[in-house]
Amino acid sequence: MPKDVTINVYLDNVNTDPPAFRVLPANSDLPTRSQGNPPGQPEIVFSNAMGQDGFKITFQLQGDTQGYFFPPDSEKDKAVWSKCGNVCPTNKGVWEVFEPQSVEEPNPLPPNYERRKLVVLNKNPDMGNHKGQGKFKYNLRLYKPSAPPNARWLNLDPGGDNTNGSSRSSYDYLSVATVGVITGILSALVTTFALAKFNLVCPAPPGF
Repeated sequence: MPKDVTINVYLDNVNTDPPAFRVLPANSDLPTRSQGNPPGQPEIVFSNAMGQDGFKITFQLQGDTQGYFFPPDSEKDKAVWSKCGNVCPTNKGVWEVFEPQSVEEPNPLPPNYERRKLVVLNKNPDMGNHKGQGKFKYNLRLYKPSAPPNARWLNLDPGGDNTNGSSRSSYDYLSVATVGVITGILSALVTTFALAKFNLVCPAPPGF
């Protein structure tokens, strides 16, 4: 099952070019790093824990959005574009990393409803040898129907990193410390029993 996580989106200034914004995890479930990103906008790292199958992400708009919100659920495919590499998709729909699932809206829809939640799926797939897709760019696209036609869409383009695939085996998640504990236990067994009789083997995880 995908892991449920929340990422908060803050609009600081929509009148600058590009707009000033922050995209930050709601808690410590998602690590971040600042290398290569603008000040105040860290890169979010997606790394599966054992048994996870990617991430179900809720982007949550916070505070004053100056009239910009996510588009209607019927146009959720326009709310986020994503592409592997270092170039943000800005002129066409592409969904290589984030797959739009829904924009939260009640039924019936009340007047002037603010669509503040976008749900996407990040499968974080295994691209071979337990390697993930790596760095990617995505474009969160907010909508303000009352704005002039050339300003109705606001593009926010943070970055991320899919560091491992979603189908890793349990051994891939063993830390060096864990391997050391297992090795110590096996050493104790050797002093008590003959290891060969039990054919005990502790495979090291890839990369260690």
